[in-house]
Amino acid sequence: MPVLFIYLLVLSGSVWAADAPSDLILKNPFDNMIGVHFKAEGDRAYKKKKYVTALKHYKKAYQHAPENHRITYKLGKAHLHLGNEAEAERFFGETVELNARNVDAHENLAELLTRPGSSLKRLKRAERHIQISRSVRGEHPDLVLMEARVQALVGKVEKARTLYLRLEQLDALDDEVRFEIGRFFEGMGELVEALNWYRTVYEDPTIRLEVQARIQNIEQHRNNYCNTVLQNPALTGDSLDLLERARQSRNEGQLEAAEVALTDALRSSGGAPQIYGQLGQVLHEMGRHTDAELAYLRSLSLQSDNPIVHVRIANLYRTWPNQPRLDEALRHLERALTLRPDWHGVHLRLARNYPAVGKPELALFHVEKFLALPDTSKKHNEALELRETLTRTIAQKDSRTDPTFQPDGLTPEVANALTRARALHDIGRTNQAIRTLLSLSTDHQSVHTTLGELYASEGNLKDAMQQYELALKQGDISGQALHRLALIYEQSGQMAKARKTFRAAHDATHPLGIFHIRRLDMILSCLPLNQKATGLLEVFSDLGRIAQLNRCRDHSSAFLNSAVDWSKHERWREKAQSFHTSAGLRLRNLMVFGVLAVLLLLLLILTLYRRRFGGGTLRDLIEQHPETGPEVQQILAAIRHEVLKHNTMMLTGLVTVLEQNDDSFESISNTRLALFGTGRDDGVSDKLNAYVEQLQQIGRSHGMRLNLLHNDPAISALVRGMNTLKHVQPLFEPKMLESTSNRKRLKRSLEEATRLLNTEGYEAVRSLLDEIRVLKIDSDYLESLYSLTIREPAFSEVNFSPIDMDIQITLPCWCLIPRHSFGVIMTNLIRNAIESSIRQKHTVIQVGIGVNCTIDPITAIERVCIEVRDRSPKKLTVEQIRNRTVEEGLGLAASLATRYEGTLDVRDESSDWCKAVVLELPRTYPNTEDES
Repeated sequence: MPVLFIYLLVLSGSVWAADAPSDLILKNPFDNMIGVHFKAEGDRAYKKKKYVTALKHYKKAYQHAPENHRITYKLGKAHLHLGNEAEAERFFGETVELNARNVDAHENLAELLTRPGSSLKRLKRAERHIQISRSVRGEHPDLVLMEARVQALVGKVEKARTLYLRLEQLDALDDEVRFEIGRFFEGMGELVEALNWYRTVYEDPTIRLEVQARIQNIEQHRNNYCNTVLQNPALTGDSLDLLERARQSRNEGQLEAAEVALTDALRSSGGAPQIYGQLGQVLHEMGRHTDAELAYLRSLSLQSDNPIVHVRIANLYRTWPNQPRLDEALRHLERALTLRPDWHGVHLRLARNYPAVGKPELALFHVEKFLALPDTSKKHNEALELRETLTRTIAQKDSRTDPTFQPDGLTPEVANALTRARALHDIGRTNQAIRTLLSLSTDHQSVHTTLGELYASEGNLKDAMQQYELALKQGDISGQALHRLALIYEQSGQMAKARKTFRAAHDATHPLGIFHIRRLDMILSCLPLNQKATGLLEVFSDLGRIAQLNRCRDHSSAFLNSAVDWSKHERWREKAQSFHTSAGLRLRNLMVFGVLAVLLLLLLILTLYRRRFGGGTLRDLIEQHPETGPEVQQILAAIRHEVLKHNTMMLTGLVTVLEQNDDSFESISNTRLALFGTGRDDGVSDKLNAYVEQLQQIGRSHGMRLNLLHNDPAISALVRGMNTLKHVQPLFEPKMLESTSNRKRLKRSLEEATRLLNTEGYEAVRSLLDEIRVLKIDSDYLESLYSLTIREPAFSEVNFSPIDMDIQITLPCWCLIPRHSFGVIMTNLIRNAIESSIRQKHTVIQVGIGVNCTIDPITAIERVCIEVRDRSPKKLTVEQIRNRTVEEGLGLAASLATRYEGTLDVRDESSDWCKAVVLELPRTYPNTEDES
């Protein structure tokens, strides 16, 4: 039974694992435990820095438990140590999908996504992972530094500046970080700020050497800039004369002569970069744009940090014929501004050109930079007009892309502030945008919704939520704003509010309202099902979650049927498919487990039923194993004589004594002693138990289980009768019989025991004994013995004719001999007849059987005579049989016949038969008893 139970459990495990997807919690109920084992092996190798060995163990663990986020994280770490960055990124990505709060995985993934040469898409992903980590760990210095680097790489320099300076407030600076901040400011063209940060590096000697070199380069560049770029003292006298001649020719409008002079100057100077710059300007004025571009590029190739040439080539690209090359022009202007941040006029040039390439926000940014300087010139007025134009352009753009922004009905001050705030946000200066709106004195709904959006982009969910709620208090807001507020509620863990707000967004005709409602329903019904229990423990825990599993499956199915553009929500579709598959698989596991439980219960019931009602009786044992008849007969005879006749027959007399209220209880005490003995296994009940055990042992020795206590009519009646007497054993004491109620109770028990022992039990034992020792003989039985003998392997090549039956009495008849013994005698006689005929070289062997009856004239005992005839002329005498000088089989047959008061004789036959061996057995009739 236990082995079968374990087998069924293993079978159920294989069923549960069938068709399971590789990304599920339940691949196999036992696999997760195996995966944890391999992970532990990998952890031990990892601690010893044996990363290759650790990776092998982690891979084995992943094969068994790919849904375990701890295993995928360890795989990522092992790959990272071995330099397999692509694999490390893959497994860190799987980790955050399995467990979004694994901060270490987010940080490692962000670090891999910001490797040199990363695309903007990868940098954006890194930014999201860093923000998730910061939402959990707060302003951890490492996260702040990492986010500052990412913001600098994506071009949000103002946000990067804020984060770098935040590190100083957190007191988390070392020489390496100070050096990095200095390089950031140097790259921004803020050389004074860069020098200040470089001068704070003083501990690390390796970094200190590079810092000193950078400080010297910056100071030398600042001191010698005008001389190296503008005055060019390295030119010879001839070159200077040619340059002066070119200047005069250009002023007089003789551009060709100026070109010739500059060409001669290039030859005499060996190709000075400043001459190439002037040549490019002359060629540009001549309308030779391609030649001018080539001259400017040669100048920059020799001296790339000349801001004048960058401005001039930008002007060339801006005026390029047919199709202005504005992108290249803007790039050179930005470079010139980086080299000379004090050239504020470049800001205005940039502001003029950025709208043409669809970037009015950057144009507005540079206008604000230009207007930050006090100026009353015409350019200042132009900048003011440009700012107004840009504000209107950005407002129109926002109203098209964001329905929450509606400038209509707003005062110019509020509308302009909202536009500037959005422009500042688009270029990464979100904090400045927030300050711009907070400086307004008005309390307008649009201001609150915009502030909510800005706060949310910074990860400040609390303030974002507060601003949206203030907007709601002033009246209904757009579906887009409601959608954003619902997302904030969800990120804050307020699922009920999020669902309610998504419903309001749907009512406000937001296209994704019902989509997010279904998504939340799926999350609320499916996420609680991700418990840590595995295998059978998970199945047992799922027994109380059937309704929740059904809801999870239904909600995930409804979510997957949403009519949306799934390309934008691929991650949620994969998660929904995972939920749906997992819930369906777990429900199937429950069904399989239920079927197995029912099967096990049925098996248990069947086992108990078989133990209680199964098993054979003594009749079954004798029918299947006739050779057990003599042993069973001997034990039953002992039970009849030792248990029943000589002991339990006195029970009827005890009943009479109790009925007459006789006070002489000596006979009752003697009966108790006879039935239960003195405690040394010498009572009748002890003998009965011993005989029952002997019968059970006979059944076991022949491979048969007997259920004598319940199924056998003889033994079960005897045992129940003896148990009835055992229950009232204390009442046999004289003191107990002084009570009338005890006497009545004992009398009832004795009557019941008498019925079971002396009536049911005795009759059943007698009937079984009769069946054992009385054999029914008919022609079919005799023919079956003949057929059994001729089918023996020794006679496989012998030809037999049909048996000749000569029946002279009415069959069936009955003899006092067990079936097994009779069968042994007859098969030996038939076999001897066949072998004797074979020795005489008979080609066809024929054996005959005759049955008749004789009556002894003296004793009048009737005997059945069974003759086995053959045609073998070999003589056989009675003395030979008795002296066992012939085949051993006949000697055994003679011994068995004698045991049952039978005889073997030899008779010569006339006619066709040569001789016959005659078996004589006492005859009896049904339902007669012979006590001998």
